[in-house]
Amino acid sequence: MWSKVAVHKIFGFQGKNLKEYFDDLDLECIIPKLLQFFLSHYQCENVIWVVADEFKRLHEPIDAARANETEQAIYRHLKLQSAMPVEENDIIKFVKNFSLISNMSQYIDIGESGQVLVPIRHIKTHKPMAYILLLGVSNKKVKKTIENVSRDISFMARHIGFSLQHWEAQKLCFTDDLTALYNQRYLGPVIEGEIYRAQRDNSKFAVLFMDIDYFKSVNDTRGHWVGSRLLIEMGRALKENIRRSDYAFRYGGDEFVIVLTRTDSEKAKFVAERLRTIIECTDFLIEGEKIKLTLSIGLATYPDHAKTYKDIIKIADEAMYCGKNKSRNIVFVAS
Repeated sequence: MWSKVAVHKIFGFQGKNLKEYFDDLDLECIIPKLLQFFLSHYQCENVIWVVADEFKRLHEPIDAARANETEQAIYRHLKLQSAMPVEENDIIKFVKNFSLISNMSQYIDIGESGQVLVPIRHIKTHKPMAYILLLGVSNKKVKKTIENVSRDISFMARHIGFSLQHWEAQKLCFTDDLTALYNQRYLGPVIEGEIYRAQRDNSKFAVLFMDIDYFKSVNDTRGHWVGSRLLIEMGRALKENIRRSDYAFRYGGDEFVIVLTRTDSEKAKFVAERLRTIIECTDFLIEGEKIKLTLSIGLATYPDHAKTYKDIIKIADEAMYCGKNKSRNIVFVAS
């Protein structure tokens, strides 16, 4: 761990309080404290945290129709976070002002003040793991600010590196091994988060519960290897045909779940019908053989049909089975 001298120099407290800050590897705890430290110790208007892979992703060209959509990812706020309340699109604009090519600290002059970007480097590879972006830094204090922020970050880099590794390991727990979609373990946190957002914004969201029709017969006649390949292709088709702001899960077996954020029943039904039609019209090519599949989809909306995580999943699931019992290859809206 750090020496008491280093701790006191950076944080202004004695080593006995270090546990409160950095004995925890959880980025959920570390990032807000990191941001508040820089905000309180430097004369700036705001401080932003961005991990290196997100910094790179934000500089990649994106299809114009999806450019302003927020990409949902596991604990996205750990990739991109601001000390002060600000719209995410504004944060993205700030980040994209800086060069992707340079691995050095950067400064952008925007008048009387500017923006400073300082990398947090891996202690062995020296490659950036994340970045700290300070907004509203006085032009007269740029050089000194970069020096001091770089110094402070050098003390923190080792622990931040361990925390990022811990987070990467956690992400694997929420990803389906076969399809690379999110798994059932992550569904609860997502829906609870959407419930909170819907209550806060007086908005709605929808859940689509999907089951591949007659999939057991595919496994029985063509084998489980072909079945697994079909599940992979199904997951890819679903993921590619929803918004970046929506979530795709493999619930288990041949069941999938889509969470449509900020979507009411009418719009959700349109999306569900579009997905059903896409799958129905797709020739899944496995080892040179074209295989046709269809989906039965149950639809439930918050708060119209349910107001808790368990209830909305249960009702969407029941709606799906009602559709199966009726005709299959159908979208059935909960009543």
